[in-house]
Amino acid sequence: MANLQKLSQLRKQVERIDKAILKKLGERFSVTSEIQELKKTLKMPATQSKREKELLDAYLELGKELGVPKLLISRFYTEIFSFAKKYGNMKRWNYRKTSKKVKSQ
Repeated sequence: MANLQKLSQLRKQVERIDKAILKKLGERFSVTSEIQELKKTLKMPATQSKREKELLDAYLELGKELGVPKLLISRFYTEIFSFAKKYGNMKRWNYRKTSKKVKSQ
């Protein structure tokens, strides 16, 4: 019985962590939307491959220190960068305006 209780506690912990990750991801996309708007105003290119590579390299190094698999970090950030380029501004996403706030625990 103790093992089932421990499993339940660990699952709840993972769910809290996942909610925090999603909250931070939402914050990230909000900030990157502002960056894209500023880049338009400044007539800067939307994509800066050199910066993306520098960020990815730094995240890979941090991930190594934290024990996060290199492949996961690489795929995760490659997808985030790709999504931001393809879909751009968060203002386009209607659910953002109507979604409930997620409590951070």
